[in-house]
Amino acid sequence: MTFDNTTMHKYYVQSGPSRWVLLAPDLDAAAIRFAHCVLRDCVRNHQCPTSSKRMIDEEAYQSLQDRFDSTVVVSESGFEGDQTGIFATPEVLDRWRKQIDALEAKMRNGDA
Repeated sequence: MTFDNTTMHKYYVQSGPSRWVLLAPDLDAAAIRFAHCVLRDCVRNHQCPTSSKRMIDEEAYQSLQDRFDSTVVVSESGFEGDQTGIFATPEVLDRWRKQIDALEAKMRNGDA
């Protein structure tokens, strides 16, 4: 197994009432990691996905979406600091779902 020396940076990420301080390699990864932190309660733990049981609890997912406003804001200088990156929430959530779907597919195929 090889590990690259990706430098992790500290980011302040917020949307709606949710605020997190995260380590990530870049702004984009910080936005996706933030989505996971906010949405983690809708991911079913310790269950292998099947065709009838998905990793995401859709009802919980819909409820947790209310914790976002229209953008996800990323800063390197604090919650009140300069906004380094502004991402459209639908795009961030879509990319997060694609990552979860890819993980689910790997688990179903026994590759994970």
